[in-house]
Amino acid sequence: MNYNRRSVRWIFDCSKWYPTRQDWIVASTSIQVEEKERIGKFFFKRDAKNSMAGRLLMRKFLTVYSGLHWKDIQIFRTEHGKPYFVNGNDIPPLNFNISHQGNYAILAGEVGDVSVGVDIMTVEYKSGNGLSEFLRLMHKQFSADEWNIVTKKDYSEKEICRMFYRIWCLKESYLKAIGTGLTESLKEISFNIKDEQIQKNQFITSTEITVRGERLDNWSFHEIMIDNDTFAAVALFPKNEVLINKFQPLTFEELVNEAEEIIPVDPVYCDTFFNKENLPNSK
Repeated sequence: MNYNRRSVRWIFDCSKWYPTRQDWIVASTSIQVEEKERIGKFFFKRDAKNSMAGRLLMRKFLTVYSGLHWKDIQIFRTEHGKPYFVNGNDIPPLNFNISHQGNYAILAGEVGDVSVGVDIMTVEYKSGNGLSEFLRLMHKQFSADEWNIVTKKDYSEKEICRMFYRIWCLKESYLKAIGTGLTESLKEISFNIKDEQIQKNQFITSTEITVRGERLDNWSFHEIMIDNDTFAAVALFPKNEVLINKFQPLTFEELVNEAEEIIPVDPVYCDTFFNKENLPNSK
């Protein structure tokens, strides 16, 4: 089958979504039962919102690019939890991955035979003894070359934190692309950072990866700043040029534009969500 290669990068700002009861009914009836149950286990409202947005992003991508109806989409998971879709005879290969943290949920999707992993990470700044202890605990997860970058002598504490989370974001994107999760040794996955600064709303692609001492030339990593403190990284195999410059923001209305009811309305599920605190010690 002939098909056009496409790259899709979507972002949903969960911090600007204050769901009404009708919003949550639409969202919670538009996902699979196991997804609904997984979301229901989150203790805080923010985490449930972020996870819900991720599920809706996946289903929207598959609906738009498969040509199937929303209710006919079936999302599966590997033994390590990576979501995937089995395409039919007249549907192109659709590969995708999601990530959510802090204020955002994001999706990286590819129409074509491309393995894709995406991660988003918001910097948590530490200082003084807190930073020293954090680095002591975490340095074994980094290669010597990476650690030299993280702890560069002229870096401030803030810059150390930023580089740490940037590299961690890259590692997560690669692990999600290969679908193994944290079963791999993170120290053996080493990133060569060539550009210390990342632009907002513009991907850079210069970072290289070495695994167990071998440089993997057929991988590409597209990095971007979502805001001043949030990194996102997309891992792609085989190596791929940037076909899109930034993540496209979606509103809730756009997110559920193709949505159809899959499971019945559950009033108790909705009540439970609205009774949750947004974050610890907050309303």
